[in-house]
Amino acid sequence: MKYGIILILISFSNIIFGQIERYIPCSNSSQTVSHKYYTLSYSEKDEQAEWVIYFLTKDRLVSGNEKRLNNFRPDPMISTGSSELVDFKGSGYDRGHLVPAGDMKFSFDAMSESFFLSNITPQEPGFNRGIWLRLENLVREWALLYDSLYIVTAGILNADLEKIGPNEVSIPDYFYKVVLRVSSDDVHAICIVLPNQGKDEDLQEFVVPIDSLEKLTEIDFFCGLDKSLQAKIECCVDTSSWKWFDRMVKEDRKVTNQIILVPREPVEQHQKIQLVNPADRESMLFAEKLNSIENLHSNSVDSIRIDSVIRQRPYSRIEEILPIIENDTLLYQWIIRQLK
Repeated sequence: MKYGIILILISFSNIIFGQIERYIPCSNSSQTVSHKYYTLSYSEKDEQAEWVIYFLTKDRLVSGNEKRLNNFRPDPMISTGSSELVDFKGSGYDRGHLVPAGDMKFSFDAMSESFFLSNITPQEPGFNRGIWLRLENLVREWALLYDSLYIVTAGILNADLEKIGPNEVSIPDYFYKVVLRVSSDDVHAICIVLPNQGKDEDLQEFVVPIDSLEKLTEIDFFCGLDKSLQAKIECCVDTSSWKWFDRMVKEDRKVTNQIILVPREPVEQHQKIQLVNPADRESMLFAEKLNSIENLHSNSVDSIRIDSVIRQRPYSRIEEILPIIENDTLLYQWIIRQLK
């Protein structure tokens, strides 16, 4: 089975932590808990957070030198009781962080809070130690570059997920991070959704519109913002406004070092698929099928991956799109079924 994680990030210049309430998502659950350094919405039926939001700055990264504590423990602020260590024992899954311990090195209390089990989720080892770690490192690079970020992250808690442990902790198929960056003259947002499995692709391949994520999770991520601003930042994919790096460095790299990674050329902004030459019946039928896939967001998690592939440019032949996704067996099989 394909497992995944989605992550949401938001970056703002010159914004203080006290303003985090403005950016807290509207919850599906009735249990919202505010710790000192992050806030979460807890899903009791899944025994984990449906979202976690926290604030990350360049100063916090540069000044941080706290050691990792590994003091995993139940969260005493979850009124219904959080997951427990026994849930993960012998499961084969890593105890994956939502708020990374690597982002909490600026204080002992912050580091300790990151090990509450309400901030932990089952992750495949290849995912947690691979592409998820690369994404965490990318977020840190963005915080160094843009000064401050608000970050929202969690697993997508769909129905009928597999579970582990006596408390029946759900195993998300996908995880997300969303980033919103506010400067003096503009606002930029980005959303990354990852399958909970080891992947080696570039992170840009997993960028999707925030609107797509909201349809899957039924979470309104920026409900406190003006409706016109929400529409602007949630409707589209905008990779060109963010610096991208070919591969992230190790988590324990000293953040005071100069960034030496070579930025990748930004992916061309995703455009809506256009129907191709109407005189060419085969091309027209193929394009119509691709357009129909766009309408599957609310019904299929896999359509998120399709969206990130086919929106890069129009495709007029099936042989043009299949080489792009043939290394992803499940995705390859899915799109073949949709195009028949």
